[in-house]
Amino acid sequence: MMLTLAAAALFAPASAGADQWYIEDGPHGQRARIPAGESVEVPTSGTFNVKIQLSAQRGVTNVKCEVTGAEVLSDPSATEAMAETSSLTLYSCGGDVTVVPVLLPWSGELAGDCQPCTITRGEALEVSIGGVDYGTFTGVVTGKIGDFDPPIKDDIDHIYSLNGKKSGTLTGEAGTVLLSGSETFGLKSEHDQADGEPNNAAMVERTSARELQDERAGARGLKDADGG
Repeated sequence: MMLTLAAAALFAPASAGADQWYIEDGPHGQRARIPAGESVEVPTSGTFNVKIQLSAQRGVTNVKCEVTGAEVLSDPSATEAMAETSSLTLYSCGGDVTVVPVLLPWSGELAGDCQPCTITRGEALEVSIGGVDYGTFTGVVTGKIGDFDPPIKDDIDHIYSLNGKKSGTLTGEAGTVLLSGSETFGLKSEHDQADGEPNNAAMVERTSARELQDERAGARGLKDADGG
């Protein structure tokens, strides 16, 4: 079963070693885990920098492309979370450069402690410059999603990022391609703002400093009571 949310964002916390996708939607930012056996497709958008190094030419071609697409997110079990790029379009690249994702869908598993998490998957791009087709570039790419804050008390982690060579190199007979930039998984909802409700479909309000202090004080009190 696939659920499609046109205006949704996601949260990918890690708890006891289990990575899970959460969807937040609605005027009050309700958040819920994707049920096992179901999936949610969220729209994506962002900007990728594409670095093309052709073997037969000196120099490098660098272009910035706008990106739109869709990710299918699922939690097959309590310890698995999957992300599948079902569609992806790179456009407005400039410089007579055309970059076309092929061999979709691209599937990968959410891994790590979500500070940040990683998604590793095989990807493939067809590249042409000035009307010349340079073929298909393929490779394994590892992107990151999340940040270094505690995931449960965090703003919603829905920014997927790539970092050039560190993320992985796509290779072809004509040369290599590197990707960097970021993509937002899910969109902010457009619910009524007239009643003063925050548009929080793309974020979870951070726990206040006072609440964090109380938690830490409580933890210290338990430690002292145990004689630690």
